[in-house]
Amino acid sequence: MERIPWISHHPLDVKRGTFSGELSRLATISSTLPVYVEAAKDLVSLYVHRGYPQDIVSTWAKRYVKPRWENRLSDNSERALEGVLVLKSEYNPIWNYFNAKELGDTIFNYWNAWYEKAERGSYVNTNNIDNYYPAPDKPLPGSFAVLPDLLTRVQGRDGQPVEVADLRKIQLIGNRVLVSKKRTKNLFDLTSLWKRIVFQKLDEKALEQPRKTGLLPQEPSLTGTFMDPDPDAWLNYRLENQDNIHRRSSPERDVTDPAYLLD
Repeated sequence: MERIPWISHHPLDVKRGTFSGELSRLATISSTLPVYVEAAKDLVSLYVHRGYPQDIVSTWAKRYVKPRWENRLSDNSERALEGVLVLKSEYNPIWNYFNAKELGDTIFNYWNAWYEKAERGSYVNTNNIDNYYPAPDKPLPGSFAVLPDLLTRVQGRDGQPVEVADLRKIQLIGNRVLVSKKRTKNLFDLTSLWKRIVFQKLDEKALEQPRKTGLLPQEPSLTGTFMDPDPDAWLNYRLENQDNIHRRSSPERDVTDPAYLLD
């Protein structure tokens, strides 16, 4: 019955996504609509008792309850195969006011328009609005090699044909833009790091001590035991040192049983 509390510093979209994701799960495992509705009511009550404002949870429920039920058996395999561009970031309240889809549309629309104008060589408009940067006359410094099939011939600033990489041919334009956010570091992360460093230093210091101090056990000699060509040498060695051998089987078994010793 635990949920992310309302007082948590998780962004609002993460809390909303958790709620809508649970509705999807409830819709999938519910056999009838009345059962799903009752489960959704219990979920709303649970979130309210975890400190969520009732108005916000009710708004989420009105927005997601019906679509989650109607799409519970829909096939999303085609959408899952769609390409995505991921913006890696951290939790920040600014993402509550940022629309990743609008950013993707702005970028892709510019690229599409640029290729159309570059092929005609019309980079500059007569009204001096929405001018486009012309194609370079030569490869940019540090640019990487591109397969010939992925190149497109456009006009450079001097009117001469130039081959540039075509992002349309690698199916980059039109992909969905998503934001991937990770949790920022806090004081507890630093204390855990300090603890690991302390334990590591203690282990290193213990390993540096000579074996004669008794901190590390002496290794048994291998001469004349299981390194001996005699096939019974290993069994004899274990019989003689059975008190020092870690037994993984039940202690009720006979310790002289070879099958027990060779477990």
